[in-house]
Amino acid sequence: MTDSTYDAARRCPICNELGEKTGEKAIKAQFGVTRGAVLHEFTCRNAGRCRWANSAPYFVQVNPDGTIPPPNTNREKQFRALPNDHGATQNALENLQEATLRKQKDGQAAEVRGRY
Repeated sequence: MTDSTYDAARRCPICNELGEKTGEKAIKAQFGVTRGAVLHEFTCRNAGRCRWANSAPYFVQVNPDGTIPPPNTNREKQFRALPNDHGATQNALENLQEATLRKQKDGQAAEVRGRY
C-alpha cells in the first residue's frame, strides 16, 4: 500500500518511519507561505534505531486545501557572515556544501554532522 502525501511527509527524515504528531499551529502570513497554512510538528518514536527518536522534532506545512508543498531547501540563506571572522563563516559554508553534495552522491540523506 502506498502512502498518502501526508503519510509520506510525516515520515522521519532519518529512519523513514512514521512520526507521531506532537503539535500544530497556524503559520503567520509571510512571503512564501500560503495564507491559512498550518505547521504540524512530528517526533520520531523509533527508539534504539534512530538518533532523532524522542528528541528533535520535524515539521510539515499543510495548506488550507490539504496539499503539502515540497521542501524548499535550495534558497538563499537568511543570515550574514559575522564581522571580523576572517573567512571562517565562508569556509564553514563551503565545507558543509561539499559534505552535503558528497552525501547526496552516495545516496544517503542530506544531513551532515558538523566537524566541531
